[in-house]
Amino acid sequence: MSNLFFSVVIPLYQKEHYIARALDSVLRQTYPHFEIVVVDDGSSDCSPEIVEGYTDKRVKLFRQKNSGVSVARNKGIELSDALYIALLDADDEWESDFLFEMNRLINLYPDCGWYSCKRSTLYTNGKTKCSASKLSEGIIFNYFEIANDNDIVHSSSIVVPKKIFEVVGGFDTSIRTGEEDVVMWTKIASAFKVCYTPKVLSRYYFYEVNMEKRLMVRESDHYFEMMEKGNFWKNEYLADLALHRGILESIYGSRLTANQIEVRYGFTQLHRAEMKRLRIYNRVPQKLLYWSFKGLKSLILIKRNLFNRNQQ
Repeated sequence: MSNLFFSVVIPLYQKEHYIARALDSVLRQTYPHFEIVVVDDGSSDCSPEIVEGYTDKRVKLFRQKNSGVSVARNKGIELSDALYIALLDADDEWESDFLFEMNRLINLYPDCGWYSCKRSTLYTNGKTKCSASKLSEGIIFNYFEIANDNDIVHSSSIVVPKKIFEVVGGFDTSIRTGEEDVVMWTKIASAFKVCYTPKVLSRYYFYEVNMEKRLMVRESDHYFEMMEKGNFWKNEYLADLALHRGILESIYGSRLTANQIEVRYGFTQLHRAEMKRLRIYNRVPQKLLYWSFKGLKSLILIKRNLFNRNQQ
């Protein structure tokens, strides 16, 4: 296709209830010059068969043995034919003008490392929240300073020039905790200018079970090696990411990792509240902490169900 501009790369694994929603949102795009590269990562459900049921020639399915989302994304990027890679997770979706707006940004602000938009997050309890950002449209020159207080990028709300991946490399296939995308965005923002629009153009569906599964993986802190001596804002940004991971690890996962994060990021000035919280959690027996949070969630669920019944 001579007019092909975007390759939409969708890693797919066990998403038979959601993949049609994702594909339909791409096929509804007002900007038509794209292909869809779906890489099935060894699904055992009906996900790949659902993709095969689409007759639109822009939808292409490739299969691989189960190797992880980073391998699937890297394969999709390798197989893509367009100049720009638009990433979409198989259980998320886009607004109909996502690609149109991304194309507009690229034309207005060329040569950026990535282009992103504001997103809405939809929770299983029915609530919806927009990503926290007060930014206006344009290039973010002081990304790490801004990112300490703004939620700017997500794996289903980003477009990356394919040539950028050739410079910085693919997604880190050794990371299995769901942080591989954040590591990638950080690498790109460290070397290139990046661009953002506050228009809400993507929908991210949050499933808490996915978070708990990721925490069953035992991996070390991925952010410490990205620290840059003398770069205050970048180091504080990395501390924020690491502390968030550390708090979750302290409750649900590896106390070894949680304690390591507490020691490594003791320098933080902007995220002292999170550091204090982590220090407290690390000194509470993990089983007690875990069941306390489990019980709190159960009480919230009971209260929510009672409220819904009273509303009927």
